[in-house]
Amino acid sequence: MKKEHLKVWLEEVFFPHVGDRTVLVIDSWSTYKNTALLDAATPEGPHVQIVTVPPKTTPLCQPLDVFGFRMWKTFVRKIWDWVVS
Repeated sequence: MKKEHLKVWLEEVFFPHVGDRTVLVIDSWSTYKNTALLDAATPEGPHVQIVTVPPKTTPLCQPLDVFGFRMWKTFVRKIWDWVVS
């Protein structure tokens, strides 16, 4: 996800569908660490608390990313390579 994608997602998908008080839990990926981008995309009205998952804790906090989606992505990649070649 690039910075432009994050800004569009925050402005058009996330903020229109959350309440006045919300918590946004984000990964410690470099794009998400851009606090200026997050502040610029946050509207004036709602109170948003941004919590960052510490680096190198994905297996603990997001086990599906490590054990579920990784296998699925490998499967899809093999099928894609088979179809394309």
